[in-house]
Amino acid sequence: MSATGKTFLTIGEVSEYLKLPEETIYKYARSGRIPAAKVGRHWRFDQDQIDHWVQDHSNTKPSALKILVVDDEPMIRQLVEKWLLELGENVTCVSNGGEALTACEDESYDIIFLDLMMPFMNGAETMKNLQSMGVKSSVIFLTGFFDSRLMEDALDHGPVTIIKKPVVKESLQNVIRSFSR
Repeated sequence: MSATGKTFLTIGEVSEYLKLPEETIYKYARSGRIPAAKVGRHWRFDQDQIDHWVQDHSNTKPSALKILVVDDEPMIRQLVEKWLLELGENVTCVSNGGEALTACEDESYDIIFLDLMMPFMNGAETMKNLQSMGVKSSVIFLTGFFDSRLMEDALDHGPVTIIKKPVVKESLQNVIRSFSR
């Protein structure tokens, strides 16, 4: 990660990331077919530019993930929804655990972004209820209370991913990238 917050990759890292031979990446960089910059004697690649390049040059577009966002704070819901839509995902937003349970009765989701601290039914209780319904979605907790008894309760119900609040766009992108098919 650079001081500007961008991630720069080497030829070897791009080769591994794209599952292409290093020689191909080198030829593409030299010919200008892939976004790259020469720094000294080495090629460097901005990961965001590489991701856009892949989207633009792919014969098959990845299918969008179906995502449920559960947060009682309207501004957080709207911001997370905006970023996920920018990534091309299918997003449904609800404001509490009860609405999340109802949404999961009618629809299945690949990922559920779940606020930990909510009134009436907190995130740990919501996760427990979702599991008892047989919901198999991956749960990502959005929380500013990652060092709390409530977080321990959530972890008792299985493995989860945690994104600290305030939510940062890059954290969201990294999580989505790890789930992309």
